Amino acid sequence: MKKLVISSMMLADRLIPVHYPPKGNFVEDYNEKVHYAVNAYLAKTLKETDEVKVLLLKTTGGAEAGEKNAKVFIDELNGINSKIGAKIDYKIIDIEFDPSNVEFQKIFTILANEIKEYKKCDLIADFTYGAKTTPILLLSVLQFVQKFFECRIRKILYGKVEFEKGNIIPGSEALYDVTPLYTLISLTNNMNTISGEKALEAINEFFEL
Repeated sequence: MKKLVISSMMLADRLIPVHYPPKGNFVEDYNEKVHYAVNAYLAKTLKETDEVKVLLLKTTGGAEAGEKNAKVFIDELNGINSKIGAKIDYKIIDIEFDPSNVEFQKIFTILANEIKEYKKCDLIADFTYGAKTTPILLLSVLQFVQKFFECRIRKILYGKVEFEKGNIIPGSEALYDVTPLYTLISLTNNMNTISGEKALEAINEFFEL
């Protein structure tokens, strides 16, 4: 199966391996520490027959750490995949630390063109790291490629960790499936013919599912 993975690299030079137990039953727990939350998910879902393209978003504001952290990602996933045997290709995409329309257009176009080459793929995204504007931009890209390139949005992930005085608070680690937020955006975008009251009722029903 064709799968495309998008993950933002951590800007700072302080990556810490963490055990990310899933919040909910959307994936089996990978009982090992990883630097990137999505790799815990991939460890339990990759198949030998999968063809995987991984896009690593590296913010140039932390260029030196970003390059190092991208290598950590690649080495980590390759280590996991050594027992699986999937075909994985990687591409590092530089993102300027510049929240301007020009930069947004450039990144949107680059990502859309990369994903276009993997038309009708299963798409998995990890929003744990990166600049604050990156998740908003990625959500827009995901909507675009789902509509025009027939991609299936399988999982949008977020790895949560809490710190106190520089140390991880035990029990704070968790892997969240935040795909419902993407579904919520799609739902609200298609509410064109009902009143605000009816729309709010539909939203409440959505959260009760």
